[in-house]
Amino acid sequence: MDIRHREAHLDLKRHQLPSDLRRSQRRLRLRPLLLRGLIRLVRDELGDKQYKRENIFYRDLNRRLSKVRDTAALAESLSKLEERFAEELTENAFASVRRYLKRATRKRQAEKKRALVHVRKKIIAARKRVKKWSIKNDNVSVAGPGLNQIYSQGRAGFSKAYKKQSVARCGSAVPRIGSKR
Repeated sequence: MDIRHREAHLDLKRHQLPSDLRRSQRRLRLRPLLLRGLIRLVRDELGDKQYKRENIFYRDLNRRLSKVRDTAALAESLSKLEERFAEELTENAFASVRRYLKRATRKRQAEKKRALVHVRKKIIAARKRVKKWSIKNDNVSVAGPGLNQIYSQGRAGFSKAYKKQSVARCGSAVPRIGSKR
């Protein structure tokens, strides 16, 4: 696994921002997530200073996109709730919420496009840093220590969550908006 080639595989088209903002937003949100995962795998090779800089950089890019994604995510969640509880909800139970989300989505289109262009430019500029990463071995063995660390953290987190199970922590306490009951 050549780490630098892996980053190139996550490449973006340089001069094109697709007209479908939802699809391009998802693609751009995926790039920093994949790169953060890759960075975690090669953390020992990068060293703490470089790892922290890159991790914070890609985390902040995702935060920038998540701010403009919220209304679309809420609309999607609302649709899923309507489907799931169709028999329990009155007709148009979420009509006012849906109208609000449509207005908010229209208002945020320009902001979304600016954020997408900004993140795209930042990722393209970050490629120069990737070429300078201090990775001595470009093979699978460089990911071993990072993979062990990630696995250990995941097991510890799962164990902790399993011990502290509750309905409230799982988020299944859904409010009864527009319920027929």
